[in-house]
Amino acid sequence: VNVTEHGHYDLTARVASAVPGTKTLHVEVDGVNVTGPMSFTDASGWQVWRDVVATRVRLTAGPHTLRVVMDTGGFNLNYLKVTPTPLPTLPGRLQVEDYKPGGAGVGYVDTTAGNAGGAYRSDDVDIEPTQDIGGGFNVGWIKAGEWLAFDVNVTRHGHYDLTARVASDVPGTKTLHVEVDGVDVTGPMSFTDASGWQVWRDVAVTGVRLTRGPHTL
Repeated sequence: VNVTEHGHYDLTARVASAVPGTKTLHVEVDGVNVTGPMSFTDASGWQVWRDVVATRVRLTAGPHTLRVVMDTGGFNLNYLKVTPTPLPTLPGRLQVEDYKPGGAGVGYVDTTAGNAGGAYRSDDVDIEPTQDIGGGFNVGWIKAGEWLAFDVNVTRHGHYDLTARVASDVPGTKTLHVEVDGVDVTGPMSFTDASGWQVWRDVAVTGVRLTRGPHTL
């Protein structure tokens, strides 16, 4: 298959079975299991169809080999549908390494070539595994003027608290701000802590007014 755009996708298998018990499949991309077990127990009939979904599977743009693996027998498979995962919703948490696709000038601006952390993505944003609670990844090697963009959907009109999770080993004042549709909505969000690159703390701005609907943050 050819993936036209880097991003998160929902993978939906259309299945049917007349056999009791748990039936399981999974999906591999280029030999790597990207879904884990996709299981169902329905046994209503061989032509009584239902969906089994794996959400937020990360796929990179370009050609790939996709394999649907039947971990058990006892079911029919009609198709596998791959659709973009809906926009992240606010209120909620945005993982900064999941900035929007589109490349430099669209999803990000980074002033140095290559991914200094060597993790997660292969463009110029510098990403590494994080030691913060919950694990995952963080963006580092940050220079003044760099930015990351996210298409989001605000579910209700109102005032919001925006909290950035940050760490630094550099003395002095460090500052960021948040823009919504190109407008600075927070002013400077600053901190001085320099306890270490993996010693994390929150920097918050309260009472930011957001309107319902899609926005670019």
